[in-house]
Amino acid sequence: MTATLAHLTSFQVVEIADETPASVEKIARDHTDVFLLVDVNNIESQWLRLAPQLNLDALREKFVLRVLRHAR
Repeated sequence: MTATLAHLTSFQVVEIADETPASVEKIARDHTDVFLLVDVNNIESQWLRLAPQLNLDALREKFVLRVLRHAR
């Protein structure tokens, strides 16, 4: 999905697995509108103690995250 969004939109797109807690916090602080497109259940189970889960937790600790749409 990351490559598709980068190619088809004007968004600055980053892969959460390639980031650090500090870098995702900086992105969230430095930009007005930030969207996080993730499968939370997958991150919390498959990526325990790895970059995607650590980065999601860092964002949760520093920012208010709102679910815009929850796919079933």
